[in-house]
Amino acid sequence: KERLKGAIPFLLKKARIAEALQQGDPHSPQLALDMSSVHQSCGDLFHFIGENDRAISFYQEALKIDEQLRAGDPGSPQYAQNYCTNAWRLGALHLESRQYKAAREVFESTLPLVLALWRDNPHSAETNTGLISLYMSLGLVCDREGSCDAMAWHQKAYDLISEIQSRNPSPAHKRILEGLRWRLDRPFLDVSGISNAEVSVPASTWATPSIPHPTADGARAAQLNLEYQKARKAWEALPWLRRIRTPKPERPTGI
Repeated sequence: KERLKGAIPFLLKKARIAEALQQGDPHSPQLALDMSSVHQSCGDLFHFIGENDRAISFYQEALKIDEQLRAGDPGSPQYAQNYCTNAWRLGALHLESRQYKAAREVFESTLPLVLALWRDNPHSAETNTGLISLYMSLGLVCDREGSCDAMAWHQKAYDLISEIQSRNPSPAHKRILEGLRWRLDRPFLDVSGISNAEVSVPASTWATPSIPHPTADGARAAQLNLEYQKARKAWEALPWLRRIRTPKPERPTGI
């Protein structure tokens, strides 16, 4: 954590630069994307070092930008996924902070968009994992609130994972199914007092915070992370024919 704190001035400077550039050309979608990405990275970093209030603030700012981008181009899958990414991060952080009502509101408001992405591409690992993550997150929130809706969300996650597992078995899905089956078999179990530290919320492939390793050089890790996110967004924007011929950017390692 101490090493990662060294990346804070670097990222905050990046945020100021991105904001200034975006204000100079407020109609540029790319500059808005860059600013959203920087705010997301700041949120990830503050979350990792335990400054959750600041992390929430940065995720909320990223969401505002994503909402503006979606308003300008409602049909863009990239803008929709960016929005879902930051919304899931924000909701998961509310859940971790025991702000259950706020977490549920974020997850419920994001569900229609996540479902729309899934329906457009129901066999994508990315959209499937995103929907599973949201179902399970809603189940956890309802568990914490003592709501009877928890079982319905757990069942939705179980059914979707079971369908995927029948087509493409994996040890990871098998373990999640076992955990969900255990919970579903105990509908009257009171889990509202269980510590969040004992609960593992599955993150989708597009919602996992890209946080540098604790032993890394903080500033370099943050810089490489920003470069990776920019490269991945450029790759995702390619026409599908060029995308299948172009190697997908890999996350930075060995920092």
